[in-house]
Amino acid sequence: MKLALCLEFPIGGRGGTSVIVEMLLRGLVQHGYEIVLVSPDSPDTLQASEVGRLAKAHILWQPRHRPSITDARKLAGQLADSSVDLIHFHFGGNYGWNNRFPFHCPIYYLRRSGIPCVSSVHLVVSLTHGYSDPRWLLWYKLLRLPLAWWGKMQQVRCVRREIADSRQDCEKLKRWYRPFSSRFTYIYHSRLPANSVVALPPNREPIILNVGHIAWRKGQLILAEAFAKIAAGYPDWRLEFVGPDSGDGTVQRIRG
Repeated sequence: MKLALCLEFPIGGRGGTSVIVEMLLRGLVQHGYEIVLVSPDSPDTLQASEVGRLAKAHILWQPRHRPSITDARKLAGQLADSSVDLIHFHFGGNYGWNNRFPFHCPIYYLRRSGIPCVSSVHLVVSLTHGYSDPRWLLWYKLLRLPLAWWGKMQQVRCVRREIADSRQDCEKLKRWYRPFSSRFTYIYHSRLPANSVVALPPNREPIILNVGHIAWRKGQLILAEAFAKIAAGYPDWRLEFVGPDSGDGTVQRIRG
């Protein structure tokens, strides 16, 4: 069976969505599947990535800065010509693959190809998150919302299933896009079983460790502020952050 994994970010970016696609690619290849990877990677970055080299073929997704119907049609045509049996699109947030604009998402143009499509949404925050600039005033976000909602509805209508990472995210999507609520489901994708109890090693160091991109939406600043309030009472403990700087000023505020 031949599958397409579609990723808007470089496979070596080490973000949450990229890591999940890495794991899927590794596991599927081990089980004998052929993978066509769609991503913005160059041949050099693919060669530098052990996972990228596992893909049978690569389709470059590098749309222009502004969303383009031409880009969407082109990618849909390339996927249709690749003879894949299933196409899996990965969304870093609720709005991705240009679905915030009607007729701009490649999934819409694959509906007549006969190739089933599924999508996974790896971040669900709010109905406006992902299509609007945080600096926009609320009235302007709401003014733009009907257009983004229409584009998202087009995309959901054209997939067999849209997968959320949690039950809570799934319920949000069902509520926001009620006409297609039956399309949404959730899959717990941690490698730890749900409700598992992890055996902790003895003699642990008194460290609170946070691993992940350091960004405002991740909440590390709230953790740092909370720790600062109690740190004097627990002098043996320390708080450490591991992960790349998202560039939104959170690292500077934590250090300040």
